[in-house]
Amino acid sequence: MLKHVISWTSTLLVACQCAAAVDLVRNGKGGAQIVVPAGAAAEVALAAEELVLYVRKMSGATLPVVSGPTSGLAVVHLGAPDDGWADGAELDALIFDGFVVEATDARLVLAGNVPAGTLNAVYWLLEELGVRWFIPTELGEGVPKMSTVSVPSTTRRVEPCFPCRRNHGINRSIRGAGAIWRRRIRITDHAVTVPFNRYSHNLANIVRVAEHAETHPEYFPLIRGKRHIPERSYSWQPCTTNPDVVELAIAAAHRWWKKHPDANYFSVGMNDGRGWCECAECTALDIPGYTFRRRPVKSERYFAFVKQVAEAVRESHPEKYISCIAYSSVEPVPRNMTLPDNVFAVITQDVGAWHDPEYRTEDQRLAQAWTEAAGAFGVYNYTSEMWLLPRVYPHMMAESLRFYDRLGAVAITNEAWPTWWYAGPMMYLRAKLMWDPRQDPDAVLDDFYGGFFGPARGPMKRLYDRFEACTMKERKGKWFYGISSVPDQIALWTPADLDACVADLAAAGRLATQAPYQARVDFVARGFALTDAILREYWQGERVREAVVKQRGKADVLVDEIETFFQLTVRREEIMAKVMQDELLSGIYERLVNERAGRLGSWQGDLESALGAGVGALLALGHQMSAERLDELAAAGGDRIAKQLRAVVWVRENPTAPNLCPNPGFEETAGEAPEGVDWITAGTPPKWSTWSIAADPGRLSWERSGGRGDSHCAMIRGAQLSTFIATFPVTPGECYHVSVWVRSTGSEAQIPKLAVKWQKAEGGWVCPEENVDVSGSGGAGDWQPLSSVVEVPEGAGQLLIMPRVRDQQPDDVVRFDDASIVRLPDLGE
Repeated sequence: MLKHVISWTSTLLVACQCAAAVDLVRNGKGGAQIVVPAGAAAEVALAAEELVLYVRKMSGATLPVVSGPTSGLAVVHLGAPDDGWADGAELDALIFDGFVVEATDARLVLAGNVPAGTLNAVYWLLEELGVRWFIPTELGEGVPKMSTVSVPSTTRRVEPCFPCRRNHGINRSIRGAGAIWRRRIRITDHAVTVPFNRYSHNLANIVRVAEHAETHPEYFPLIRGKRHIPERSYSWQPCTTNPDVVELAIAAAHRWWKKHPDANYFSVGMNDGRGWCECAECTALDIPGYTFRRRPVKSERYFAFVKQVAEAVRESHPEKYISCIAYSSVEPVPRNMTLPDNVFAVITQDVGAWHDPEYRTEDQRLAQAWTEAAGAFGVYNYTSEMWLLPRVYPHMMAESLRFYDRLGAVAITNEAWPTWWYAGPMMYLRAKLMWDPRQDPDAVLDDFYGGFFGPARGPMKRLYDRFEACTMKERKGKWFYGISSVPDQIALWTPADLDACVADLAAAGRLATQAPYQARVDFVARGFALTDAILREYWQGERVREAVVKQRGKADVLVDEIETFFQLTVRREEIMAKVMQDELLSGIYERLVNERAGRLGSWQGDLESALGAGVGALLALGHQMSAERLDELAAAGGDRIAKQLRAVVWVRENPTAPNLCPNPGFEETAGEAPEGVDWITAGTPPKWSTWSIAADPGRLSWERSGGRGDSHCAMIRGAQLSTFIATFPVTPGECYHVSVWVRSTGSEAQIPKLAVKWQKAEGGWVCPEENVDVSGSGGAGDWQPLSSVVEVPEGAGQLLIMPRVRDQQPDDVVRFDDASIVRLPDLGE
């Protein structure tokens, strides 16, 4: 059994100067035949198709594909010509999907120890001949034109440093083309035969709700004294100290290997999220107070479970691994046990945070600890992570892969979800470095910039260097920085950065005047147009909020700033609509908007906040403005802004409209708090609950003074992310104006917020894409209103009003008062 470090052989080269090159094509005429034995694997047949296709694209000649060689033509063998050659080439000793290439006299052999290796050999050869696949689709394809295609006499043995090289999200990035690019650039797929290929969230497939919920509720987590039967496959963990759950996992491993005898792993990876069991047996294994990056650590209980499963299968399957993911609550190595050497652990690390030396050192120490604790280990990284703005750090990524190679990682996975206009160079580099991380990253990037952009190479390299500089700006390292906060992404940019990027794109456009370079620069420009629009709109929203405070009474200044904001909002929406219709751009944005829209909530909330401030200022200036001018401003902002204006006007003109929010001023002294998973109901304001992120040091309280007019209020001090929660029953299609007053004292870094979310009538989250998250000003010192106009989406039965705060310092305080939920009438179009 492998222990600690698994060493993979690097590429070897032996050239034979005395033998002749193998001519595939000479002077435009085919000079070789491709031999594919009868009954060959699908990958080998595909290898022949790809070789024929690209030789024809290069030279115009079509090579014949035969099952047995004939005289008169050079021979290209896809796979070993015979057993003697295979033994001499030591194919069986190759790392999975590695290959041997032998070109001598009139014979070329391209052979792997598995069919995927033979296919990889063809793609390697085509790259050696000058073919490139920079990004998916023909836009990213580079094929040199030549009348003679010749392979120099050589023997090459090519093996990957990491046998498992995966990237999630490529297939969906450009539908139909992402998977083809992945295959051609030699990234491994999800096949069970790929070593070390599965390790992630799998406990929900072992303890099954449909199979076990009614008969064995004790398999599921005990939460607040009750067995929690989940509705989904995530945000819960089974009771891992229950002996029957251990036996279920052992039996599942045996079934898996009976069905998939070539798989060298079985995953007992934790489910995504938390939801850990609170029974006495499980909690007894936890180390009290032990946290890692402010998350409670559950490594002792979880790896005790993993250890039992691994020990139970070791004798019957001595060459197999029990695989798992060291993630979230179980990132750290367990302190109180030694794991058996048939445990394969994959550690999750966000290398995008390695700009912070302290964060990086902590990650590297953790990786080193896992190489010593597990029989084999791999790494799960995150690159673009569906950022709305560019997230580019190729040099830090390259350094991390070299580090993982030195530690002997056997699997490198990347949760990429690439947005190709900005992620292209980094994805290309990563694919190359997963085969050999010792390559010079700048040489690989230069290959991309020169080959993809041609004469525009210089300004386009400057553009991507600027993206990298923004991404790597000095700040404290944070897991998943920006993933759910577009404002955090925006904070990395300045107007000077934007101006430089615009100038570089303009310069590139002047240089790239011919195909295919013109289309490629235009592709990047179309993508960057959205970044440009997002930045300009957001910065203008900040100017609106500033003008509302500093320019009171100056109608002309306010109106100009607000009108510009409205116009930029329309522009951004128009560009987003174009992007969503663009086949090359829409893939990841489509997923972000339609499936992960909750990640956009804080950005949209900040825009709503600026909009609300602007609308309020306009109404306050009503005596200085004509109705016609108000109508002009509403028209400048389109339907959404016009709707907001009508809603706010109606609320102001109807101050006695019923406030439907439970205990809105926190004055009531009795009432039941709503219940939900991980919600706290004890010691909260009546009819309100609270929630905090795990291990949050903050304090949430119900105060008898300190509110508006020195009344009762709700208060949060020193929190990382905490919220109050009240619920109200609603019906789809209804519209509401939701608001709360906030007062924030302390640092400007804290972010007071008003969130609006949705649940089904019976409980359970729905419609995350319709969530709203409005931000206020941290440390402002005075009371400020946060509000939004919302429409109840289909499937929702409850509106949740959530006054909250994030990123507080220990002495930061935010108070909430006078919450409001007002149902709006039909205000027309």
